[in-house]
Amino acid sequence: MAERARRRALLVLGMHRSGTSCVARVVNLLGRGMAAHLRPPRDDNPTGFWEPRELSELNDRILSVLGTAWHEPLPLPEGWMQRPELEQPTRALRRLLAVELERSPDVVLKDPRLCLLFPLWRELLAELDCEVQSLLVVRDARAVAASLSRRDGLPDWQSELLWLQSVLSAELATRGEPRALVHYEELVRDWRSALADASQRLALPLPPDGTETARAIASFVSRRLDHAPMPDAPPGKDGSAWIAEAMRALARPGALEDAETRGQLDRLRASSWRRTSWPYPVARHGPGAGGAAGAAGFRCDARA
Repeated sequence: MAERARRRALLVLGMHRSGTSCVARVVNLLGRGMAAHLRPPRDDNPTGFWEPRELSELNDRILSVLGTAWHEPLPLPEGWMQRPELEQPTRALRRLLAVELERSPDVVLKDPRLCLLFPLWRELLAELDCEVQSLLVVRDARAVAASLSRRDGLPDWQSELLWLQSVLSAELATRGEPRALVHYEELVRDWRSALADASQRLALPLPPDGTETARAIASFVSRRLDHAPMPDAPPGKDGSAWIAEAMRALARPGALEDAETRGQLDRLRASSWRRTSWPYPVARHGPGAGGAAGAAGFRCDARA
């Protein structure tokens, strides 16, 4: 009997509008398989989302069962993976992951919701005898907020807290796992330099200059549209320095493996996840539910 191919999934994690789509496609061009039934490109992401539609919809369903959604800057409840109401969607997710791995045993999978749901995916992939790697994508929180304001009408305070929740959740959940960090701004400026660390840590060999693969990556990255201009205002301008501190911590060389950085992020997590300490009017509502964007009647769009 032929030996089954080694199973490996590289999970791309990052806040919505952080460049996870671009990173997933670049990883695919570097040789990792891509999931089937991807979300089609749209005006707000013309080069493609590069995320499996059914898996993303199941992630939304799981968040809904837990009483939350991608746009709510609240941590998931304690013990959420043991909730009996998750049994059915969890089984469905496991079936879909099994299908993807059967089709492509060395696959890249991307969905911003993985920042919250990574522990569940890791458990299911382990049950499927699949090695898990993680590639965390970080983009300046101000650019993310500006992009979400333009696309979804979210106020800056909500987008900034979403960014903080996503980054801190993903960093904590992936500790002890094979992982690497890539900064979107550096990827667009110099993809080879941006991916140098990930190449070593995640066994992603970079192609020599002048090869067809190198030209394809350079062409794809150069066509990435900057979804929103970088605002002049500093992050945390409404009274919180959390965003700026997190961005500085993650900018350190080798940030994910640096004990000082992890301690700093742990302190930020403890502070920001105490709801009573939030300096923002956090409420359980969707995009456009309040403020000028809400008055304009903006629709909620859950796609990343």
